[in-house]
Amino acid sequence: MSVAVAGAELQLIPTIGGSGSQDVVEWLDKAKLVCELRRISKLETVTPLRPTGGAFAVYQQLTSADKKDFEKIKHELYTAFATDSFLAYE
Repeated sequence: MSVAVAGAELQLIPTIGGSGSQDVVEWLDKAKLVCELRRISKLETVTPLRPTGGAFAVYQQLTSADKKDFEKIKHELYTAFATDSFLAYE
């Protein structure tokens, strides 16, 4: 399984800044789908390459160990930017 990411493949995953206009859940789903289709098994090698602004700041605050764990990255991005169902209803 490949972990190398070509520039064109990386462009399939949009950048994310964490603004309210971007859905972090959708972004992570798309990143995961692109990785699966390109047979990239280690999502944690790709997801740090696309965040900007606040999303990049969240990533930078992770420990070295957490930066190597896609589930930890996903959890922190969800915590920081995903709208919970109560707020979405409002």
